[in-house]
Amino acid sequence: MDVNFWGSVYPTYYAIPHLRNSRGSIIVNASIAGRFPTARLSLYNASKAAMIRFYETLRSELGSDVKITILTPGYVASELTKGKALQKGGEFGFNEEVRDVQVGPLPVGYTKKCAEVIVDCARRGDEYVTWPSWYSPFHVVMCVAPELVNWFSRTFYVTKPGDSPGNTLSKKILEMTRAKKFLYPPSILTQTSNLVMDGECGKKALGPDRG
Repeated sequence: MDVNFWGSVYPTYYAIPHLRNSRGSIIVNASIAGRFPTARLSLYNASKAAMIRFYETLRSELGSDVKITILTPGYVASELTKGKALQKGGEFGFNEEVRDVQVGPLPVGYTKKCAEVIVDCARRGDEYVTWPSWYSPFHVVMCVAPELVNWFSRTFYVTKPGDSPGNTLSKKILEMTRAKKFLYPPSILTQTSNLVMDGECGKKALGPDRG
């Protein structure tokens, strides 16, 4: 929350007078996770959902003085989709297993293309941007059949009690289809540091079992 939410709110607060005078724009880097309850990412989801609602409210308050474009991207090549995470020892490292569990067989977009889409949409004054575009139907499904979204999230990412936290359906599908090289950009398949671990160490990196 400190980084995603408050790290956005405070700069916005101080920038508003200048943006009003210059009729500037705000580009909000939220996430599809703020709309879609992805299991294993509860705190991250909450911070992104808070961002979306804050800037939607701010848009109503500022009117046409300041344009606000809210980004709700899906998986895009970054350190996060590369598997970078805080380890038990308090240091950051890359864990390929964590990445494969969380991203699974979902296509990961290229950073450059995402940036181009964001710039184009912001210049047009679009209120929302969701990219890769195949994530867009999730907004509709979440409105008309939220129970289906919850079922998908739990089935895809949550393991049975007592099972390894890395033994998810998402990872099984990825390994069975061997589609990683087609779904993931090369940039997230090449890492300078790899902390892939087995047994107890792997469990520590992935977190507690979730039943």
